[in-house]
Amino acid sequence: MQKLINHVRNYNEFTFDTEGEKSTKQLALIQIQTIPQQLPFFVILVELAHLPEIYPAIVYQWFEWLIKTSMVNLQLKFADWYSWAISH
Repeated sequence: MQKLINHVRNYNEFTFDTEGEKSTKQLALIQIQTIPQQLPFFVILVELAHLPEIYPAIVYQWFEWLIKTSMVNLQLKFADWYSWAISH
């Protein structure tokens, strides 16, 4: 855990991806990937079925609020990109 904390402290760019549970339509998984200038990068998976709520992350100050971000929903463009990529 300390290695992960030290790694993440050195970066200010990340990607976040979320997945929902199909049957309940509830948030089920959060994926966080660091974007370093040099490897290695880390992928952190938070499976919410085993984490009753995100409140402990706030208490232990895992995140700084407000997080500066830009939102890009790539899922809306993926089908067109995939069709293009598979044809090449």
